[in-house]
Amino acid sequence: MSGPARAQKAPASASSAKKKPAARPEKKSKSKAAIVTQPVPKMMLTVDEAGAALGLKRWKINTLIRSGDLHSLKVGKLRRIPVWALETFVHQQPYGERA
Repeated sequence: MSGPARAQKAPASASSAKKKPAARPEKKSKSKAAIVTQPVPKMMLTVDEAGAALGLKRWKINTLIRSGDLHSLKVGKLRRIPVWALETFVHQQPYGERA
């Protein structure tokens, strides 16, 4: 017993295949000056980002904030640490003292 014969598709010929539209030539800018955009540096960091910058864990950053050694801001419900606060904290640490 053989099953019902399947209709086989004929291979598509070159004339029946869909042709891709020709690529449009790029429009040249009238201005010759290139626009260069530079990323804007962050001014405030999350607790995790501040920890990564200082090489400290989140727990230690939160301890420094609670003790007043590291300045931070609340923006709504979010805690943010200004970059200048990290720099100030690092510069205020006595050289060679162990934590």
